[in-house]
Amino acid sequence: MNRYLTIHIPETAVPMPVSRFLHTQAGLTKKQISQAKFRPGGIKKTASNAG
Repeated sequence: MNRYLTIHIPETAVPMPVSRFLHTQAGLTKKQISQAKFRPGGIKKTASNAG
């Protein structure tokens, strides 16, 4: 069973690094964030926010 977590980061949080936002606001550990970066479909910028 695959589990997915979708987090939308508001524009007001832009000056904050994404990793810090995920750690403080989403409650993810540094290890969880690091592991998610290297998984297929892991942490990524969506097409609607790219640019």
